[in-house]
Amino acid sequence: MSKLSEIFNREIDLIKKDENTLGIVLVGSSKDLDFEKDIKINDIDLFIFTKEQDENQIRINKEISSIEFDLNYISIKGCEHFIETKEYFFLKINDGKIIYDTCGFAKETLQKCKTIYDNGPDKICEEEKRDKMLEIKSEIKKLESKDEFEEFEYDFFINIALRDLI
Repeated sequence: MSKLSEIFNREIDLIKKDENTLGIVLVGSSKDLDFEKDIKINDIDLFIFTKEQDENQIRINKEISSIEFDLNYISIKGCEHFIETKEYFFLKINDGKIIYDTCGFAKETLQKCKTIYDNGPDKICEEEKRDKMLEIKSEIKKLESKDEFEEFEYDFFINIALRDLI
């Protein structure tokens, strides 16, 4: 057993022992790695589903023997909220690797995320698209004359217009 595997398994066992834990999902770049091999790894990203907690999401970063763990504790209520509001960071876990699932909650949650992720963002009506395009065009028109702005102000407004365009 590799050192990485030992550290990973020890951390997972600690999380599993918490009665509040419903499931653990390995996400990010480490989800497809073989921890049994001595490999170079940046960090290990885990989503830990909990029965309850004060906040929808609690994020903890910790380092164990030079291995960084990025732990995201997400309550049942938090899962429901992030799915309902279509939070991209959360829906993207749909291809995560379930490593612990007490009652099928992790599997069900990942399936919901996959369904919503595959459906894509909500569509906006033509009138809203037209209004938004007119608003963006108006902002860009104002920025055609760079001399009317101080440099930092111009950069700021350009960044806002680009953000809105995207």
